[in-house]
Amino acid sequence: MIILLYGLDILITTRSSALIVITQQELQNDVHVNQIVFVNNQEALVKFIGTVHFGAGLFYGVEVPFGSGCTNGTEGGVVYFSCPENSGMFLKFGDFQIQKEDEKEDEDEL
Repeated sequence: MIILLYGLDILITTRSSALIVITQQELQNDVHVNQIVFVNNQEALVKFIGTVHFGAGLFYGVEVPFGSGCTNGTEGGVVYFSCPENSGMFLKFGDFQIQKEDEKEDEDEL
């Protein structure tokens, strides 16, 4: 069972009958460039993590399957990352799903 409480910025999950509480900051630290994440149930590749001139806070630039994005990684003349036209998106944490390493191992065992 996994519960994500956005207002409280925590994730509560049970694994092996143990309760684990993970903060949003800890989850954000688990995301890195070249990692596969999921946007609308489609794989996306993280190509940029950082601040941008058009919004406050941390943004993630991801490359999604062609045509389902809205940028090529350049906004307002600033190149944040590079990908084919209409294959990129800028997202905030929570707009995509990540798969933790232990969840991958659990799936591999099935």
